[in-house]
Amino acid sequence: MIYYKVIKRKNPKDGTVKFYAQSKNQSYMTLDDVAENISRECTLTVHDVKAALSVLEEQVTLALYEGKSVRFGDLGSFHLTIKSRGVTNKADFKASDVKRVMVRFVRSRAMRSAFDLSNSKIKFANSEASTTTSGSSEVTPNA
Repeated sequence: MIYYKVIKRKNPKDGTVKFYAQSKNQSYMTLDDVAENISRECTLTVHDVKAALSVLEEQVTLALYEGKSVRFGDLGSFHLTIKSRGVTNKADFKASDVKRVMVRFVRSRAMRSAFDLSNSKIKFANSEASTTTSGSSEVTPNA
């Protein structure tokens, strides 16, 4: 279930106010939670999975430090983006002009299609709406 709340936003250009959906996570999963779930699906122990995921995190960080992007098949890929101060002449640019380094995740085609609104598995619920007998007020996409 994808939960959302409805929030008010003001358009900075013309000052009009409209209401928009904003996704709302109900909770989060820890590394331990993910490891436990994976261990139930295969022959690895929770500790084996946690060790592998910890090393994976370290390896992704090291690869990004080396200027590489990291692709995870049908999940997506990680790469770095940089925000810097602008200079008038290319020769004047220094590494100190870099202001921020960000890690970006780009989902794969398979992941994009998994969350396409035409996917019948996607269900929405307003996290602030009154509950029904099923515990949520469901809204199907494109209905």
